[in-house]
Amino acid sequence: MLLRAKTFSDSGTKLAASSSAVAQKSKVAGAVRHVNNLDARLIKTEAFLRTQVVVDDCIEFESLGVIVGNAGHGKTFATDAALAASETPVIKTLFSYQATPREVARQLIGASTGVSPSGTRFEMIDHCVELFRSPMVAVIDEAQHLNRDCTFFLRHLLDHPETHVAIILVGGNGCWENIAQDPMLKSRVYRRIRFRGIPEDELVKSLPSYHPLYANAGEELLRELYFRSNISQLRSLAIFTHTAVTLTEEENPVLTEKLIEKALLLIADDDL
Repeated sequence: MLLRAKTFSDSGTKLAASSSAVAQKSKVAGAVRHVNNLDARLIKTEAFLRTQVVVDDCIEFESLGVIVGNAGHGKTFATDAALAASETPVIKTLFSYQATPREVARQLIGASTGVSPSGTRFEMIDHCVELFRSPMVAVIDEAQHLNRDCTFFLRHLLDHPETHVAIILVGGNGCWENIAQDPMLKSRVYRRIRFRGIPEDELVKSLPSYHPLYANAGEELLRELYFRSNISQLRSLAIFTHTAVTLTEEENPVLTEKLIEKALLLIADDDL
């Protein structure tokens, strides 16, 4: 893969400075709605902040980025946040189960033009090449459904001498394993990041500012909640918070051990 008309001379410096600089570059406001209009503050995890660097670098160098992690850890949210103020046009689609190059091409074209095109596989691919003659960011979600035919299609878009496209693959369980099975695609990955659960110390420190429910809860109680639940996963944290809030009639609910018990009875799974 050629990184066209770009230089890597300052890449190392930029990445070394990314941890402090990316916080100012984040395009997301402090408040975020997770579940049923739950008002909560954004927890800017390391993975969330690094996603901005991954996306920016891939756009600058017209290359391939991969953002992976298990379900509910905030991959898609972080990707959307990183792209929110992109000056390069962004189109989004997803890999359906057993996706074909023709279907992915049709979705990319439709997302860009607003018209669902028809044609053969090769006509669709040629149409995509025409589409990406102008700078574009293509975000493909559910990339765990990637297959060999689609990886060939992606390589073709990246390597074509007349395309100017950054491709961001966002995928859940098994995504990176699928990519790694195709050495030719794996070798083209310029940036990648894996989302994981939030470490206990980091989350306990963040919870009081995440939602008023936790503002006056002691550290010991927050650690107990962490141990007994799956709140290291952002989606699960939002579900627990919303459940706990709706179980109380107080205007300013406060987390208690009894409230934890009541909420977990409604949402706990066998693996918790």
